[in-house]
Amino acid sequence: MLLRDAGLDSFLKRQKDHAVGLLVHGSNATARSAVVDRVRHSFAPDTEVRVLDYGSVRSDPGVLDNAFRAMSFFGGRELIVVEGCEDGFAKLGGSILAATTPGNFILLLAGALGKASALRTAAEAASLFYSLPVYDPSPADVMLRVVALLRESTLSFDDEAADTFSGLCAGDMGLALSEAEKLTLYCRGQNTVSRADVLASCSADGQGDIDAVIDAALFGDFAGVEKFYQELSEADTKAVAPLFAVHLVKLQDLRAAADQSGSVEGALRSARPPVFFSRKNAIADQLRIHGLDSLLQIHSQLEAATEQARQLPGLADQIMERMLFSAAQRSRSLSR
Repeated sequence: MLLRDAGLDSFLKRQKDHAVGLLVHGSNATARSAVVDRVRHSFAPDTEVRVLDYGSVRSDPGVLDNAFRAMSFFGGRELIVVEGCEDGFAKLGGSILAATTPGNFILLLAGALGKASALRTAAEAASLFYSLPVYDPSPADVMLRVVALLRESTLSFDDEAADTFSGLCAGDMGLALSEAEKLTLYCRGQNTVSRADVLASCSADGQGDIDAVIDAALFGDFAGVEKFYQELSEADTKAVAPLFAVHLVKLQDLRAAADQSGSVEGALRSARPPVFFSRKNAIADQLRIHGLDSLLQIHSQLEAATEQARQLPGLADQIMERMLFSAAQRSRSLSR
């Protein structure tokens, strides 16, 4: 069955549980990745995700059939992602495309498929399999998605903020959604997002002072932590915890990708949304210092410090600075 982007959220809420799977196709890799993220988020956080590539499935078709029918150890459906699909899948996976009983959810990813594509035709003709073409989104489309995401956190842009955000991020859907998620953390407790909020949270230049503090902590630079933290404005000190948390989550994802591929550079090249060019060297160096366990431990310390700062607002600055020094101590011990 044919699905359009405007109907994806409705499909994920109301029809996904009864569907066999979804084919996502289009030339824009970032747009495809954004759809994958939306699909993943529609499942429970502990849902098992298995990623296969079309080449391995073509070599051993039974792998996909077994994955489709296997029961999850934890109960519920697993998410099976098959990357790099081609027209040959229409014959190779024909029994899955035509299935009338859902098994684990099958998410097929393919490049541009013409109207005559056998795979596209089979998916659109199926009763329980869906086909979603993705295209380069316009800046207006990007901003509609961002506004909807902010609305979920009872936030809205003022006019200047919307124009500034659009200029910074509206050319890339994945980047825009990632930066919008950061804004929801940065502006927690507010109703309106200002231009200053956008520059502080989303702009590589506007966030530079906070980045300097975070970098110093993750490089083991005690003098840098003290210097840069003391130079922050009051508003920026409040932003350190949420932006540090966002940064650590990004590092954890990149570290996991680097461990899987064996290459920090490869993980950075394939990152979606892409890493700001000006930040790549610093992030690469942090990934070389910290393993996944270290990043998770620092994240846990940050969460504990954030909770303590909420309970003791008068000591919030001291609590956060102490946490940053603790992270710097761990970083220095790892970099020796």
